[in-house]
Amino acid sequence: MTAVADTRGSAPRPGDGGCSPLAGKLAPPRLHVAVLPRSRVQEKIDHAVEHRATLISAPAGSGKTTACASWSMTRGRAHDVAWLTVDPADNQPHRFWSHLAAALGQVQPSLRAPSPDRAPPMDLVDEIVEAVSGRDRSIVLVMDDIHELDQPEVLHGLDLLLRHAPPQLRLILSGRHRPALQLARLRVSGDLAEIGAGDLAWTESEAAEYFRTADLPIGTDQVAELVARTGGWSTGLRLACLWLKEQCETDRQGRGFTGSTRIVGDYFRDEVLSRQKPEVRRFLLRTSVASPLSADLAGTLTGTADAARILDRLSRENCFVEAPDADRPGYCFHPLFREFLRAELGRESPDDVPRLLGEAARRHRSNGRPLDALRAAVAGEDWTHAVEILAEDDVRVLLGAEDGELSAILTRLPPELASATPMVALAHAWTRLAAGDPDAAAPYIESAGRAAGTVEPRIGRIIAALNLVRAWMSGDCTPESLSTARRALHRTGGVPSHAPAERRATGCLLLALGLAHSWNVEFVSADTALRRAVKELEAGDFPALTCFATACAALIGAIQGDLTGAEETAGALRSDLARAKETAGTLRDPAPSPDGPLRPHPIADLALAWVHLERDEPADVHRLLDRIEPWPRRRPPEDGPVSAFATLIRARALVAGGDVAAARSCLAELRRRRRLSSRLIQAVTLLDIAWLPATDLPRLLPDLDPTGSEPAALTLADAESGSPPPASDAVATGRLHLIRNDPVGALVAVQDCLGGTAGEMRPLDRIAALLVAAAAHRRLGATSPAAELLDQALELAEPHRARRVFLDGGRSVRSLLTILVPPNGPRVPFGNEILRRFERGAVNPNSDEGPALTQCELAVLRFLPSHMTNKEIAEDLFLSVNTVKTHLRSVYRKLGVTTRREAISQATRQGFV
Repeated sequence: MTAVADTRGSAPRPGDGGCSPLAGKLAPPRLHVAVLPRSRVQEKIDHAVEHRATLISAPAGSGKTTACASWSMTRGRAHDVAWLTVDPADNQPHRFWSHLAAALGQVQPSLRAPSPDRAPPMDLVDEIVEAVSGRDRSIVLVMDDIHELDQPEVLHGLDLLLRHAPPQLRLILSGRHRPALQLARLRVSGDLAEIGAGDLAWTESEAAEYFRTADLPIGTDQVAELVARTGGWSTGLRLACLWLKEQCETDRQGRGFTGSTRIVGDYFRDEVLSRQKPEVRRFLLRTSVASPLSADLAGTLTGTADAARILDRLSRENCFVEAPDADRPGYCFHPLFREFLRAELGRESPDDVPRLLGEAARRHRSNGRPLDALRAAVAGEDWTHAVEILAEDDVRVLLGAEDGELSAILTRLPPELASATPMVALAHAWTRLAAGDPDAAAPYIESAGRAAGTVEPRIGRIIAALNLVRAWMSGDCTPESLSTARRALHRTGGVPSHAPAERRATGCLLLALGLAHSWNVEFVSADTALRRAVKELEAGDFPALTCFATACAALIGAIQGDLTGAEETAGALRSDLARAKETAGTLRDPAPSPDGPLRPHPIADLALAWVHLERDEPADVHRLLDRIEPWPRRRPPEDGPVSAFATLIRARALVAGGDVAAARSCLAELRRRRRLSSRLIQAVTLLDIAWLPATDLPRLLPDLDPTGSEPAALTLADAESGSPPPASDAVATGRLHLIRNDPVGALVAVQDCLGGTAGEMRPLDRIAALLVAAAAHRRLGATSPAAELLDQALELAEPHRARRVFLDGGRSVRSLLTILVPPNGPRVPFGNEILRRFERGAVNPNSDEGPALTQCELAVLRFLPSHMTNKEIAEDLFLSVNTVKTHLRSVYRKLGVTTRREAISQATRQGFV
């Protein structure tokens, strides 16, 4: 366990007498509680004091003083640390400089306190610079509560000291907000380090250690909840600790700890609210009903013309008001502070609360922020308005809420609304789906249909979309459910189909259809549905879900084999998001939008990972997978098919790296997942054959019947749809026949793929089928058809640089590339790329110099880097060992070498291999 540093007292410094009036100002304060040393924060200060000045700025109670005091007594021993606690009286120039000189005088005795008749501040600055410049050890001057300084003459003198301070003097300026000093120049020159509230905030691990040292045995989830509620605010956690100790052991969950808790309210009242002017106090109370908060909305709620200025000042002064940034579309109160303000408003002006909440709801709704409007309407118990918001903005409310947020809002609605109002019932259904409970969602979906009677098309599409989500989560995505969804898609009503709400509902249903087809391994249908979904959602002004659908379309495109298109789509999506974040300061939408934070990055990365996998670029695959794994549990539609594909990519990447056992472990784990569709279970089983290198297949099928019967996975009929099995099944069967040395059976297996009559067929499946057929023809002695089929496969794969499909074919495909690619043909460069990946050797494919080799000599030469024996080369080329030796002698002679090693080296330089 981490030790707790006891800093409850500090030894008097030389010269302060231990009890002089200045003793409390010239030493770190005596802390009366045990302090948990946080090495993370101390390391930040360590790094910061390498700069001329360090600004530590954070709200009251953030642990600024404690961090500086703890550092000065541990890490600060490498320096001479001087301390000055500033108070309002230090705005008198002579008093300030006297105290500053006294602080420095404790570590630099030659400094004398200024006399009253001296002319500050330049003379004093010169004296300090001269006294400190010749030192061997640096001085770090900690000036705590620097926010108390506001007198221009004092600030001007401190600016001079900062500007002219020698390298031996470093200043730490710690306070509740940035002082009125000219720090911009130091920031630009790299002489300023800044530590803010985020740096001082406690992490979950630090908080857990703190509660352990306080002898409070609370669980990990409770710690995480308290850190989230307090934002890691140091005093908030301390107050939570005190509050928890007052609770009985069975009630130590932390859920009752809010901003309205007495000890929290007392702190905010004393340290923040009582320090504000009456008009600012009123401003804070009345604006607490809304979050996020724009200046326009704040002005409406308070009747204040300069609301923007007040909000800006409050945020700059760290009054628990956070300014807009990449994660916040408007001003936001600290959660506990907002709860405190709401409680104060309710006590002082209870009649104003419903009116203010109603006004906030109407403004949010008119500004296109339906979720915020719903939150305010429910808080004000305006059920009619809440139902109107749900009915009008439907899917943007459902999908825009954070996990658990919509459920918390709905629990406040009267229960009878769920059975009487379709969108309320659907909202309840969505919260159950988001919680991973499709069975609990079903009654609400049925209730929505009954409540609506003759359901308008828009609501019908939302019902169909949620039904599909429920179906794939239950592993029961049948053709009937897909047909029902398609019928809902084509229903029309009195509302024009181009209305934004109609387009959003249509887009959501198409997105659900695309993911359902993916769940059933019907990628062609999934691709069509997802591309249509992107257009509808974009037209319906739903940026967040548009980005999600775009990322899914990129992933399905990559799985199909459109590697170039998928790479362009995923790359453009990630660039667009980065640009939106940079220009708008939000991940929601440049405007900002009401539909919640965008979350397509993991899926765009999955699409790119699949692209790199098909191109056999393992380093990029693992880089992307490491960035997004372990795959987090995400709510539908982000969970389900997408997370399954993440596992499949990892399995294929492991195989590409040679770790077949780990790949099979991944697949076994995926099989163990509950409620996978039967088609996906079949696809996962077939993955061992369809996607793993052929050389590994005998090991992967230990139960193979020696009589030649097919494994159960290959003979599984697609009874659910009655359609032909997908082409990937045929390819798997064909590869298996090749392993059994049954080329005729292999040709029969892939004939529908070659004729275009197979079931779902991806471009990659066609390439794989061409390779199976080419290998079969070659084994039957039909070299010309084999060469033609190989050329077609290379032609299809080359624009996308799809190399993995060749490598998955194993030695038979390597033999094809070695023998059947004409030496001067157009496919040579790409064919050589693939051969290099078989051997992982380096070549110069652009070289056209060197001796003329026959096709057979070139074939034998290309096998040399594999270090196969002559007998093994002969078996792969269907030649005798003596013929291979004859070709080798001819190759050695033409290359001017005498050994295999020399032949490989010379052939590499000349671009033959």
